[in-house]
Amino acid sequence: MIEKSPSFVSAKVTEPVSLHPTDVLSIYGKINSGIVPEYIARMIMLYPNWRREILTPGEVGQLIWYFDREDPSHISWKLTKNGKNRRVEQVAQTYLSIGPESLVSEWEEVSVIEGYIEALKKEEKLSPLIIVRGSRYPDNPDSSFVDGVHRSLAIVIYNLMTPNNNLEVDTYVGRKASLPRRLMGRVARE
Repeated sequence: MIEKSPSFVSAKVTEPVSLHPTDVLSIYGKINSGIVPEYIARMIMLYPNWRREILTPGEVGQLIWYFDREDPSHISWKLTKNGKNRRVEQVAQTYLSIGPESLVSEWEEVSVIEGYIEALKKEEKLSPLIIVRGSRYPDNPDSSFVDGVHRSLAIVIYNLMTPNNNLEVDTYVGRKASLPRRLMGRVARE
């Protein structure tokens, strides 16, 4: 079952106009030294409606975190409690309760998460999250994220450790085309 990502009424929309997927690819490329992995490009291009939003850490905490259904040895099984607790805030609480020292032997990404947390403590800005809101296409990952799984976890952990901070999370949000628009596209292809 594909769970829907929550819609946030309070998110600040910083781009009043819709961005084209190629705009988002260009932005992503600039952030990552011109490197856009094929799977990320493919995911971005699937969603025709994009816009930039500023989220709070609390809103990021409501997003659906990654879960690898195929591999029970994957760290996502431990951090999501076998897929039962998928919201980023739940994953962050599990991460903190286990402790990074205990996780480091089985998950090399702990150092990445801790590096992001240190950057946030120094008030450094992280790269934007790239997420999909609402329903996703069936062949897409069962997660809110196109890119930013580790950054989102670090943001929410930092927020749990340092409540009442004024952190704003830069995010590019994609949505599926409306049903009539998707149907028109099918008719045009036939």
